[in-house]
Amino acid sequence: MNLKDKKTLSTLLVHAIIALVLFILFVAVPTSKGAAGWIAMGFTLIAIAASFFIMIYAFGKGSKLVSKVYGFPIARVGFLYAAAQTVVLIVICIVAAFVNVPAWISIVLSILLLGAAAIGIIITDNIRDHVEAIEEQTQAVTKNVSYFRTNLSGLTDRTTDPEIRKALEKLEDELRYSDPVSSEATKEIEGEIEERIDGLKGKMDGEKEKVLQEIAEIGNLVRERNRVCKREK
Repeated sequence: MNLKDKKTLSTLLVHAIIALVLFILFVAVPTSKGAAGWIAMGFTLIAIAASFFIMIYAFGKGSKLVSKVYGFPIARVGFLYAAAQTVVLIVICIVAAFVNVPAWISIVLSILLLGAAAIGIIITDNIRDHVEAIEEQTQAVTKNVSYFRTNLSGLTDRTTDPEIRKALEKLEDELRYSDPVSSEATKEIEGEIEERIDGLKGKMDGEKEKVLQEIAEIGNLVRERNRVCKREK
């Protein structure tokens, strides 16, 4: 059994135990429940089952960290729904021990809670989808600068020449503090930067002066990109 299946089974067992304990207590307590009490009990069992499926949905949709993080508000809706419905059950059972509680009261309260939970899940799930879309868009428009920095870092680790290393580290710093967002206006110059960095990989073992000159020219392109970014703001 893998970790995911084990977590699902554990979650199911916890919800099943809660439902079983509540039902046993409901039946065992020797008080009059009436139709209102049984209706509330039925909706409580539905709420506990719903909480389980909501939790599975909350953390089972998507594999990205942001999806998991924003799964907590969705799971919280399911937990609060089950908790609120349990409170309704307890209150109705207590009141029903002294006076007759009309069945319609139990139905109305339970339906209202069910509707509120459904709306809460829809809203929180839409928020998660929106955040995921923003993150994907952000990754798409910042991937070029990330690619440049990763490749330069690899070149820095490869070189043993202190002067070349210093020049590469300076170029990395320039990229680190550059605007990470790409646009149509920066597309051409970023293509040239990528080509120069890829070409630099094959020149690292060549003449030192030529390597330093190539790094300096890439730095000029990075600064030109920064000017384009600033102009487009």
